[in-house]
Amino acid sequence: STPRMNPLQRGIDMEKIKHTAEMSTRKLKENAEMSKKKLKELRDVQKMSMYLRAPPVPKNQPALSERKQSEFIAIIVGGTLLTINAGFINAVTLLYSGLTTSHVTGTFTKTAVFAETGQTKMFFEFFFVIPFFMFGSFLTSLLVSYQTFYMGRAYNKVFLLGTFFLLISCLFGMYLPEHQIYTYFVAIACGMQNAMTTNYSGSVLRTTHMTGMATDVGIVLGKVAKGQYKDAWKLKLFIPMMIGFFCGGLLGAKAVRDHGPSALLLNVAIFGGTGLLYALYVSTYHRISFMQALLSSQDLKPATEPTAVPTGSVALPQQDIEAGFDHDDELDEDDADISLHDDLNHYIESDHGSEGDEELKIEHGDNQLLITGIQSL
Repeated sequence: STPRMNPLQRGIDMEKIKHTAEMSTRKLKENAEMSKKKLKELRDVQKMSMYLRAPPVPKNQPALSERKQSEFIAIIVGGTLLTINAGFINAVTLLYSGLTTSHVTGTFTKTAVFAETGQTKMFFEFFFVIPFFMFGSFLTSLLVSYQTFYMGRAYNKVFLLGTFFLLISCLFGMYLPEHQIYTYFVAIACGMQNAMTTNYSGSVLRTTHMTGMATDVGIVLGKVAKGQYKDAWKLKLFIPMMIGFFCGGLLGAKAVRDHGPSALLLNVAIFGGTGLLYALYVSTYHRISFMQALLSSQDLKPATEPTAVPTGSVALPQQDIEAGFDHDDELDEDDADISLHDDLNHYIESDHGSEGDEELKIEHGDNQLLITGIQSL
């Protein structure tokens, strides 16, 4: 028969059971608190991911320094061609019709003067350049929603439509030279080009007038004179573009003297040629066909290839943090399309991590976001 337990022994065993239950309850509460804490850390990482941005990595893409150098050269070449185009246009319309169409500052002043002197015909001829210029900017805003530069923005649509308006202006100039109608289509094209603003490393580049660029050069030189050389690299960008505007003016003055308003055919070639060069560069950069780059109606996102995941780490897929952006620039709404929610939840539900990992570590690589050092929940 089973020996009977004396009351004293039974009391001791009950105390042990009670103590064990209390310890288990306390441990469960501690684990629950730890889980809540880790969950909060992961949620904070989710929010932080909006600022920890991994750049897009196309297949076989060169290193970051080489990519940035390539983009920088592309901006210098493309920007200089556009300033040549604007300087050429301005010289043609100024010498042939007395209008500056690549910018509207002087036009505002002239319309005010004509209004005060009662020259109604001249007032309206100059005044209508302004809304047509604004209409061009309006069209570009519809076609290109974001201004931060990266190789793949849908500038091709602006080049195609702008070339069309320049061609129309050339035809009006050739067949109706006594009218100012051609200048209004030129103004549309210039408005489109000027609205194709590029934000690059904190610099705003406009290509149809030199006022802002001359101001920026003066600011940079002032900083250099004080021994601050951080922004001196911008001179490599601004000076070629300013020289391009001047050379465009020289070419335009000679062309209009020899050919009249039909000289605008050269603008069609310059602007359209710049668009073709951009499409060619993008097709090479993204490894797609030239026609796809030329006719694409959307910004092109780089293709990525899968990468290995280090042991004990969680890799958030590149497609979830992919965004086209300028690596040194401020954040853009278009560039903040980042979704980490599912990956973080998957991590919480899985038994990742190892014993002894005590701190949350975030590694921001070129092609993925790694979260390591999280204890198992």
